[in-house]
Amino acid sequence: MRGFIPAAGFGKRLLPITRDLPKPLVKVGDHPLVSLVYEKLISAGVRSVGINFSHLALQGIDFARRELPPLLHIYRESTPIGAFGGVNNFIKNISSESLLVHNGDIFFDGEIDGIIGKSDITLVAVKNGKSDMILGDSGELLEIGFAESGETGLGYAGIVYFSYEVINWLRGLYAANTYVSFIEDIVLPAKKYGFRVTGEVIPGFWSDIGTHEELKKVQKYLLNIDN
Repeated sequence: MRGFIPAAGFGKRLLPITRDLPKPLVKVGDHPLVSLVYEKLISAGVRSVGINFSHLALQGIDFARRELPPLLHIYRESTPIGAFGGVNNFIKNISSESLLVHNGDIFFDGEIDGIIGKSDITLVAVKNGKSDMILGDSGELLEIGFAESGETGLGYAGIVYFSYEVINWLRGLYAANTYVSFIEDIVLPAKKYGFRVTGEVIPGFWSDIGTHEELKKVQKYLLNIDN
């Protein structure tokens, strides 16, 4: 199984921190966020990891080469192509294997290895109040996006597993360096094609570190754990 960390965001809402620092290198506790994500993928059974950078890319690439272990595939993107545009580039350069994707701006301390092999595509769902996912009784993904059929309290966590059959199918769908939407270009077409797409509710502390407020929440949470 391979892993991928979409890390090409500009982090504009975290200015001025991200003026001179790529968003994935923002420290959470004592470690850059991307280091925590990398270790989480490795602990889940990933044997090699891909990562992409755009904003201050050379700084991110230098960090990854120095501080993260080997078996790392690094991509530099000059223009934004979405998180899954980066995934699309990555899968064109690897063998047919399953893939675990963990967004580079997500902090989550739940155990994610349980989603591996659960279905063709398995999304981690968290109870964060966003209500952008609706799951059936057996975990089948019924809706994703801004759900209209009620407040579920379930949100997509930015972590997803793909079987190698899905990766084979995806490899030929989109050209390299093309913007690819996770929902519109991957999840919905996969369901229509006949792949089983599910969500797995996993407990844990979750944060999309896109704002100063969320960063402070994570820092406070880690401080309370240490104490």
